[in-house]
Amino acid sequence: MSDIGKAIELYTLIKERLEKNGVCLNQAEVYRKTIDLMKTCSTVEEAMDKIKHSDLYLAPSVALVKDRILSRMKAASENGFDMVNQVYLEKFEKIAGDSGEIYDGDYEIEAERKRTEYLNDLDWFRNLYQKYLEHIYRNDRLVTDRRVNEVKDIPMYRALCPCTDSAYERFIKTVSGEAFEEEKVKPVYSDFSEIKTVKDEILSSGRKYMSDFRTVQVMVYAPDDASGHYTYQEVK
Repeated sequence: MSDIGKAIELYTLIKERLEKNGVCLNQAEVYRKTIDLMKTCSTVEEAMDKIKHSDLYLAPSVALVKDRILSRMKAASENGFDMVNQVYLEKFEKIAGDSGEIYDGDYEIEAERKRTEYLNDLDWFRNLYQKYLEHIYRNDRLVTDRRVNEVKDIPMYRALCPCTDSAYERFIKTVSGEAFEEEKVKPVYSDFSEIKTVKDEILSSGRKYMSDFRTVQVMVYAPDDASGHYTYQEVK
């Protein structure tokens, strides 16, 4: 196999790996175009010269930034961070119009600022749920905030409340001020009745999980010199 053949084989392997991971498709496309160009060349030197004098010379760097932005857009969208997603979308469109935009990283500062706003909101939601539990269990003052209705269906917010769906719905209705009086005072303990129906399954899973672990105490003895090895002794 010639050197150009080996180079094409290497680039093909890289392209296939990028396609397989599903998040580097822009980079995979650059490698595909590069392979097509290389196939028209007789030597590696000829291929490198053609690449250097074509749009493909800077294309890998542009594709890398575009793929990175797309992956972060996906994460922001899945977590309901719409404002963060918008920052990345606007940057992606700028790069599509001018590849030189990849050298301006101010968008990351703006995205981080927006992300911090969301994280602060998550803290607000978690604290609100904590106040709700304190109201239920200790009869503390009920703290209400109608904004919960705006975020209640976002998975990340739902994950902050370790309770059943019915208890979560009651929490939302109570703190938003939409619950009837009898719903507000309904004991949280009633939700345990739902757990009782799968009690045996939970206990069985717990026994299986714990059987995979063993707790031991071990004494560790240091070596006498730098070339020695540590020794270990299990304490019964």
